[in-house]
Amino acid sequence: MIRVGIIDSGISSANRRQVLASLNDGVANGLHANAVASAILKHCPEAQLLDAAILDHRLSCATDTLIDAIRWVLDEGATVVNLSLGLRRDVPELDAVCRAAWEAGCVLVASMPAQGAIVYPAAYETVVSASGDARCMGTQITAMGTDKIDFAGCVRDHETGLAGSSIGCANVSGAIAKIRQDAPALSNQDVLTLLGKHAAYRGPEKR
Repeated sequence: MIRVGIIDSGISSANRRQVLASLNDGVANGLHANAVASAILKHCPEAQLLDAAILDHRLSCATDTLIDAIRWVLDEGATVVNLSLGLRRDVPELDAVCRAAWEAGCVLVASMPAQGAIVYPAAYETVVSASGDARCMGTQITAMGTDKIDFAGCVRDHETGLAGSSIGCANVSGAIAKIRQDAPALSNQDVLTLLGKHAAYRGPEKR
């Protein structure tokens, strides 16, 4: 059974039944984490979730806390990790732990806003940069292929009403988890190649 790390604000409600292990017990903003979990489970209902509850009510955290959370989900056996978050500052230690995750066979997926400055860890070479695409419905994915964004997914969680790059990122994580669940022997790069091959859209929406 595939294990998916969710580094967020703490999963609550019905999605708790899918949680295999938790880092910290507090739920600072369950609405956000629940929307992320629901998006992932929409694609891969069999996924076992590793709930790293580190974000506060403002959906922020210290860099050291984030690094420790990534190490924790890796130690717990995650092969896909969702990071619906972004830091403005490039931190070499964060880059290093993301690189170690990739080399260990784990795909990290982090949100990147469609507009504005780049954020980390999405901007790192060994992290999948993901956002939302208004064209995507349900489990559809877009292979963006831009300098800034690799993939995008459905931008809105209809149950909570939340929308944005965080939800798009979670949909991309869920799609990757489904591929990895069905074909566990594939390398990280092969998983991403397959995701792109079956994408519903290619490139940014032309307006």
